[in-house]
Amino acid sequence: LDLTAGKKIFAMVGHVKRIVCADFSPNGFQVATGGDDHSVKIWDLRKRACAYTVPAHMGLVSELRFLQHGLGEALLSTSFDGTIRVWGTRDWRKLADLSGHEGKVMGGDFERGGKAVFTVGYDRTLKKWSSDSLL
Repeated sequence: LDLTAGKKIFAMVGHVKRIVCADFSPNGFQVATGGDDHSVKIWDLRKRACAYTVPAHMGLVSELRFLQHGLGEALLSTSFDGTIRVWGTRDWRKLADLSGHEGKVMGGDFERGGKAVFTVGYDRTLKKWSSDSLL
């Protein structure tokens, strides 16, 4: 989307169901999207193509957040399957698998500096996770 002209520059197609969340990487050239197809797609804006598909969850991916310091070397994903996962951005390998909410996890984010992760669930709880065991 060209905001000055109000025109779409290009569209990236790849999810088989609706996309419900997205986040920009601090590296400036990647965007992660997640949705109803249970996957996370990593898009390379330079190539205008999907660079990697992470088979992330068993339910809708409700939130994605890159670690916003340094080069964003971790990506947090939350899901309606009740799990929270942290992925390494170098090879998209799973670094941590967290569970503790009863039911759907609605969202989450890294604390500034990456010292903790906060998540919110359909169970009406806010949870704080120490990143010492995550990264």
